Amino acid sequence: MRSAREGQGISHTIGGSGMPEPAPAPGQPAAPGPPASHALDLDLDLDLDRLVDDPPIHLVAAIGRPLLLQLSGDEQRLAAWRQTAATVQTYRARHDLHDPTRAVGPPPDDPAEQAEWYGLIEQIRRYLGDLEPAGTRWSDPTVLTVFGSHHSQMERQVARDQVLDAALPQLPISPEIQAHLVAAPNAELCARVSAALNLLEQQPAGHTPQHGPLARQLDQLAHSRADATAALIDAQQRLADAKGVTNWAVRRQLQAEVAVHHQALDRIVAYQRDHEVLAAHARAVHHEREQWEMTNGPALACGRLALIELDQREAEALLELQHDPPAYLTELGPPAATSRWHQTAIRVQCYRSANDITDADHPLGPEPPDPTARWEWRRLSLECTQLRIAAADQRGLPPPTATARVMLDELGAEGPAPFPHG
Repeated sequence: MRSAREGQGISHTIGGSGMPEPAPAPGQPAAPGPPASHALDLDLDLDLDRLVDDPPIHLVAAIGRPLLLQLSGDEQRLAAWRQTAATVQTYRARHDLHDPTRAVGPPPDDPAEQAEWYGLIEQIRRYLGDLEPAGTRWSDPTVLTVFGSHHSQMERQVARDQVLDAALPQLPISPEIQAHLVAAPNAELCARVSAALNLLEQQPAGHTPQHGPLARQLDQLAHSRADATAALIDAQQRLADAKGVTNWAVRRQLQAEVAVHHQALDRIVAYQRDHEVLAAHARAVHHEREQWEMTNGPALACGRLALIELDQREAEALLELQHDPPAYLTELGPPAATSRWHQTAIRVQCYRSANDITDADHPLGPEPPDPTARWEWRRLSLECTQLRIAAADQRGLPPPTATARVMLDELGAEGPAPFPHG
């Protein structure tokens, strides 16, 4: 597995612009470096070659995979990816960042370091172009993380229920688009998922059109009408043939039979007329649905593939966290390949990204002063504590003391809110 300390082999510093610059010789003042395209020495080129072949998950989430650039022969774009990756890795090495799920971490407090941080964000923004998910800012570091924010996690769960619905059209995606989505950064994938969800909110009514059953019912009514018409004609013929019959009881019986067949035929015709109206409406709904699917099916298919790719990246990041957890995640107890540990780890990562937590030893940092944030902090703290206690119980360790149990009850008797992640 790739080490979290990827960038330590890159011997370059980063200026305020966020571009790689050659390090000055010992004892010599810093001199203006050559252009970025010539600033990479042999060691850095070799390191970047490894990054291109097997980029770590934090780079994939932030700036995507360069595989498509290699296959397409886009040397200019590939050179831009290499420069941006070098800047990110150098920044991580300089600031001792090892979180495999966050490319750059939160903005630092020092003004000089802030200029460097914003220079790096600006370089990433320039590389990605105009791509920016709705409701986000590039200055928000959660845009560049594997798990995103709590809101994006909730959106992904909704998408798992709706975008992956087997009833939706399963249109094929061209290999070119598939390769593009697999290589895309998380920001674009999240935008694709959001677009698919917005389309589903606008889909026409009649998700399950009944034109098929109605058509079969109309066929049955047509056969019934033909049988009823034949029976009426037969009864009328028998009544006509009985004109010379002097037995009025026989004639009244035939007249009653004709009347019964008339009523039966009238009911069938009325049913048929009602069903034709319903069938016409169902055909219109079905046609509208087909047109909507034909128009929006490609976007839904892209949203489905984008969601699958995001889930695969989350799984890769969780596997890395599980095998090489940072110190603060050890507070959850021993890493385990269980959905509960994964869900709590994701919640912790989202909380740390959203609240700029840099504490290397504690998962949530200090308790915040804001009442709303404090409630979230306490609930998540309770979840972490319960997970740690459950892990201790499984290892056969002594249970927590009665005082600890009371403290847990005071934190929240309802227990932790379930995190919406499948």
